[in-house]
Amino acid sequence: MLLLATLIFATQDRADCTASDSAQVCLEAGIHRSYESASGGRASFDLGCEKGSEAACYFRDLEIYAAGESETPLGANAQAFSELQSRCSVGRTQACYHLGLLHVDGPMDYRDASQGNMLLRQGCEGGAYEACLLLADPLVRSSEPAMQEQARALYRKGCDGGHAKSCLALLSQIDAGGEEAVKVRAQACKAGADSACK
Repeated sequence: MLLLATLIFATQDRADCTASDSAQVCLEAGIHRSYESASGGRASFDLGCEKGSEAACYFRDLEIYAAGESETPLGANAQAFSELQSRCSVGRTQACYHLGLLHVDGPMDYRDASQGNMLLRQGCEGGAYEACLLLADPLVRSSEPAMQEQARALYRKGCDGGHAKSCLALLSQIDAGGEEAVKVRAQACKAGADSACK
C-alpha cells in the first residue's frame, strides 16, 4: 500500500514536506528521495519522525547507520523491511544496499549473511559505494594475497566512483610512494577527504 502511495506521490513536489502536517507525506517523500531519485531523503525522514512516524524514524536511523555515522545496532521494522524488499526487487541500488545491511548487521530475525553479501555486492555494482567498502573490509584482513587483492579491487571501484572512504582505505593498502598512490590521493581529495589534499 505504501509503495503505491509513494508511486502516486512521485508526481508531486516532494522536495519539502514541511508544509504538510502529515508524517505520512514526509515518510513518502523520504522513501522516494532515497530509493527512487537517489537525492537523499534524510531531511524528510527527520521531519516525518518529528511528526510521529515510527517508520520515518527507522529509515532515518538506517541512513545514519549506513553512512557510518552511528554504531547503534539496527532494530527491526517490518514496514521498512518490506519497502526495501519491494524497491530492491525492481533494481533500486540503494534499497538493495540497505537491505543487505539489515541481513548482515540487523536483528537476528533478518540475518542471512549469504543473502546480505549478495545484496551488498549488488549495491556495490550499482553504485552504492559504501557497500563496496563493507565487502572489502573483512577481505583485507585475510592473510591470503588473493583475498587482499579482491579487497583492493573493491576499494578501487568505490574510489573510482567518488567515495572518499574507499579512496582512503585503498591508500592504506598500496605503496605510498607509487604512481597509483598519487592518483588515488587526488581522487580522495576531490571526493572530499581533506586529509588527502595536503
